[in-house]
Amino acid sequence: MYEKKGSILKYEEIEFELWSDKEMTSHALKSFIKELRNKIPINIIKNVPQEGYTLHK
Repeated sequence: MYEKKGSILKYEEIEFELWSDKEMTSHALKSFIKELRNKIPINIIKNVPQEGYTLHK
């Protein structure tokens, strides 16, 4: 996400990077993002509905 800061990281790209050996479920992705948000400053990760996520400063 950091390397693509400011642009949209599509769901498919996240799936390829994190779950390359199996299919990603929407629940698994949401859980991952929730855990990540708990570890970093508030409002850094933004959801782009139907597309993916973006990382803001």
